[in-house]
Amino acid sequence: MPSDPSQPDPPPPPVGATPGRPGTDTGATTASTDDVAPHALPARSMLSGINLRALASLLVPLVIVGGDMGWWFLLIATVGVLIAGATRVLHWMRFRWGFDGQVLHVHSGLLWRQRRALDIGRIQQVEVERPILHRVLGTALLRVESASESGDTEIDLNGLEVERAEELRADIVAARRTRDGVPASTRGATTPGGIEVPPSTTSPGVPGDGPGTTTTPPPPVVTLARPSVADLVRHAITGSGLLVVPAALAALGQFLFELAGDQVDELASDAASTAAGLGVVVLAVVLVVVGLAGAIVVTLLRDWDLELVRDGDDLRLSRGLLEQRSATVPLHRLQVLEYRQNWVRRLFGVGTLQLRSAGGSSSDQDRRIIVPWVDREVLERVLAIGLRNVPGEHLPPASLQHPPAARRRLAWLWLRGFWIPLTIMAVTPLAVFADLRGAIGAGLVGALVVTALLAWLLSGAQYRRLGHAATDRVALVTGGVLGHTSTWMPLGRLQGVQARANPFQRRLDLVTLVLAPAGAGNHPVDIRDVGRERADLLGAHLVAVAAGRVAPVAPVDGPATA
Repeated sequence: MPSDPSQPDPPPPPVGATPGRPGTDTGATTASTDDVAPHALPARSMLSGINLRALASLLVPLVIVGGDMGWWFLLIATVGVLIAGATRVLHWMRFRWGFDGQVLHVHSGLLWRQRRALDIGRIQQVEVERPILHRVLGTALLRVESASESGDTEIDLNGLEVERAEELRADIVAARRTRDGVPASTRGATTPGGIEVPPSTTSPGVPGDGPGTTTTPPPPVVTLARPSVADLVRHAITGSGLLVVPAALAALGQFLFELAGDQVDELASDAASTAAGLGVVVLAVVLVVVGLAGAIVVTLLRDWDLELVRDGDDLRLSRGLLEQRSATVPLHRLQVLEYRQNWVRRLFGVGTLQLRSAGGSSSDQDRRIIVPWVDREVLERVLAIGLRNVPGEHLPPASLQHPPAARRRLAWLWLRGFWIPLTIMAVTPLAVFADLRGAIGAGLVGALVVTALLAWLLSGAQYRRLGHAATDRVALVTGGVLGHTSTWMPLGRLQGVQARANPFQRRLDLVTLVLAPAGAGNHPVDIRDVGRERADLLGAHLVAVAAGRVAPVAPVDGPATA
């Protein structure tokens, strides 16, 4: 039957949509396996899936070992390459995917077939990555994360065309926003089929809205953080680059010790030894320069052109020079916000901000949103958005609610860390050098006294930083000694509260509260060494807030400060 030319054309289906699935223009209610996941990856994805690091780690030992095997090695290597290539081709032929606007389907497997169906309501994070090999081949890796208990990536589409990967990510994000009833951005909500909806038209996913119904304009696209190249260099030097200096000094000391031996006096007066000493100093300087340069290069390659933006109700982080990464996380899926400052960055008033969602795995730090060189202004801006627009007067202060017994426990932990290694190191000399037992014992006693004083000073600094607070929306935990750490957790993400106490804590009437966020890759947030009575009240409050049984109130832990 011919279509009515007076009627507008139906919108195109979303990427991966097929007849008989939601989001298409047919009325069928059933679909076959091929209809659900009809799309294959491009042929060049067989090369995109090659792990270059694993391949290099396998080939290098084979080449070394197989050098003496002659043509046998070539024959075995050829057969291995043919088998691996055939396996890749068969896996590629059996891999299918599809997206119907509500569910992402993936069918894979050669001997053991797997069928995955991920509903958009479970999606925590969507990433598009382009490592070096993918950029050469013009492909991309699309990662879709959920809050699975295994902590593994839920779905990987490895080898999609770049345009299709970006389009599929936009479709998944738009479909999730439609499901949640959240507007997209001031640029207009994008439907799964790629249709732009003006922000002043109907609210997506709200039944009963007519074409003339207007809605509140969605929040604009806002750049939250964009560190400059100079900021990235400073971040590299004040981070892992700091470890280069003591390492070089240790290497210098060891070299001088081995060079001098038992002839320190003769070498000190010899002109050749002076030249050798200058050479060692130059070598140490070179090691420091090379180490710092290496840290700078690694940071620039990883974080080049880093930008954190808010797009509607999503956070989007893009970064990378050779390997480009782009991650999109819904704001309402953020589980923990953590701000870290080492002692050097504290002097500059900056730190590193880490945002964790329920997606990702605990073994892959790069799949978390990590923003370097964040100052106080950027931190407050991200907190206001990441904590779902919690106003400044609702941000809890870092109040010191920990009893003095917590100071004694911290001192004991420091003493244990110092005294056990010292005692172990002194056992062997005391047993071997009988004539020197008096001197060794005196030295051990002196070391124990010095470390006891140091432990008391360090525990005092740590106790002053030890704090926690909670409102009806957010929990804040602070800690650290020379470096400072502040951790915010929206209580709406709280999955459970556990109270723990070891025998030493029970003797001091202390309890550690463990706040569990969603996601297997997320470490719990610990509130250490709280008084037992305070822990009971706070635990009950946190559980009640997480269950929605507490009405919004002012902060319960003191004056309201940001």
